[in-house]
Amino acid sequence: MSIGRLLLYIVLILISTPIVVMVLFLVVASFSERLVYGLVPTRLTLENWSFLWRPIPWGLEREYIWPVLFNTLLYAGGSTFLRVLLVTLAGYAISRISFRGRTFVLAFQMMG
Repeated sequence: MSIGRLLLYIVLILISTPIVVMVLFLVVASFSERLVYGLVPTRLTLENWSFLWRPIPWGLEREYIWPVLFNTLLYAGGSTFLRVLLVTLAGYAISRISFRGRTFVLAFQMMG
């Protein structure tokens, strides 16, 4: 293994370690009875996840979380599908048609 690759791995590990620790803390805290300062909870509980099975207050009424989640997934899935469709068509057109400013359009598409 070359020195450059080793340095790259070290930098990637240093960048990703805090993110992994924060996500691990978030998961542990969600199963803990009260706020835990560390990664070892005093007692495990599912009480923090009980909103999945009972109505939650939503404005003036109580509603289950599942319709809200379904609406979110429907909106995100639909917008992702449209984005992929449009970008695929634009990519095909950019690859086949030669025009002035093609490099700029391709770079702009790659950024967005």
